[in-house]
Amino acid sequence: MLPLSMYAAGTERMIEAMGIGFLDAVPRMFISIAVAAWCAALLWLVLGFLGRTR
Repeated sequence: MLPLSMYAAGTERMIEAMGIGFLDAVPRMFISIAVAAWCAALLWLVLGFLGRTR
């Protein structure tokens, strides 16, 4: 999950530095994937915790 966020941030900085406007969708896509992965991990953690407390 962290590499996805780092890739998105690095790509965003590269786009700004090099002026490559056509890649604007790439960081947004990877941030969306990273947020979905973090949500899935949090859900998995909560479900695992609830399963152990029963």
